[in-house]
Formats: sequence, C-alpha cells, structure tokens
Amino acid sequence: MGVGVEPVADVANHASVITGFDKNTIFVNDPYGYKNRKVPRKIFEQIFTSLGSQSLYLV
Repeated sequence: MGVGVEPVADVANHASVITGFDKNTIFVNDPYGYKNRKVPRKIFEQIFTSLGSQSLYLV
C-alpha cells in the first residue's frame, strides 16, 4: 500500500509519527533518524498549521 503526499508550496515535506505527548511537548519519530524527538507543542502546532494541517491515522 502506498501513500502519496502532495508538496505544499516549495517546502520539502516529510512525515513524522507522533509517539506521545504531554501538556507542553509532542514526541515524534522523525525520518531523519530521531526517535522520540521532543518538539515543543507550540512549535509543532505552528509547523502543522503551516503545512495545511494534514494528517493520517490508522485504526
């Protein structure tokens, strides 16, 4: 199964998997080799919004 993501403007996109969160931090596995990378929630929300609030989840 493949998933295609259209580029947003001229931004190089990639996907990260959210592995956890708390009140101030989102933890992600980033394809650049970071596991459980800590991203401040405010920064994560700014990036998420700037990229069109796109998300994919599997149940």
